[in-house]
Amino acid sequence: MIEGLVQQFLGSGEATGLLAQLQGQGLTAPQAQGALTATAEGTAQVVQEQGLAALGGGGLAGAVGSVLGGGGLAGGLGAMFGGGAPAAGGVPSALVDTVAGVVASKTGLSADLAKMAVNLVLPHVIAFVKSKLA
Repeated sequence: MIEGLVQQFLGSGEATGLLAQLQGQGLTAPQAQGALTATAEGTAQVVQEQGLAALGGGGLAGAVGSVLGGGGLAGGLGAMFGGGAPAAGGVPSALVDTVAGVVASKTGLSADLAKMAVNLVLPHVIAFVKSKLA
């Protein structure tokens, strides 16, 4: 399910706008595309592998997770939307750090550039997924 939402996001007009913003922050077109894709895919990977249960839950997806037994995808998304100390865009800082590590690994960007890209892109990925679950 999350992979399908990630692909929808990557094909959206919002993703195109984010590519331009990333390039405006100094990334080349290939770096921007890689960072965008790795952020979206890294978010899906974290949700699938870790469930983000350690960050707690909240918001719409957290409620869905409670109804479905509090685990798996819905519980992980609930944690993404409501758990942990917020970073840029209200995203839990632990999630930003984890996804930034994935982005740096997949793209070869420095840790600072990866974190900049994640801080820009991740709130949009989360909002997109959240809107699709509503």
